[in-house]
Amino acid sequence: SALDVLVGGGYPRLPAAIGDLRGELPLSDAARARAESDLDTAIRERLLAESRPPRVRYESVARGKVTLTVPGEFRAVLTLGGVGLGAEGDHADLGGWRVLALSMLVAEAGAGEAAVQMNPLQNLSLRHELAARMSHTTTPLLVLYHYAHGIATSLALSVVARQARTLV
Repeated sequence: SALDVLVGGGYPRLPAAIGDLRGELPLSDAARARAESDLDTAIRERLLAESRPPRVRYESVARGKVTLTVPGEFRAVLTLGGVGLGAEGDHADLGGWRVLALSMLVAEAGAGEAAVQMNPLQNLSLRHELAARMSHTTTPLLVLYHYAHGIATSLALSVVARQARTLV
């Protein structure tokens, strides 16, 4: 009752099933470091097993994330744990890539080389669409490359069109 909470600071008669909903306690620093190291190893193994898309550089694998970059086009930060297809083409439970961030690196020359900006809603929409496409293929990194390359090309063409309009 409310009196138990106010006086005792808790509710001793709380059913165990409800108490279990709060989840596990946070990981200790040592356990977190061990989990991140294991995830880094799994990511490296996965990168070696999948075909590398053209022009993609693997910048870093650290803290359970991999950063992929195509200079002048895009940067993507991924981790494992997304929905993906297994080797037989069936959906594997959380065995795929999860898109954490997608940044477009297309810059307008003469504007201080500032990257073309997208609003947060556009970025979120692109990440969701990319995650959906990556979850339905056995070559998700190639899908990532072709999708992000297409967006970067479209942004570059819009920059060229804007520059052409200013000349007219």
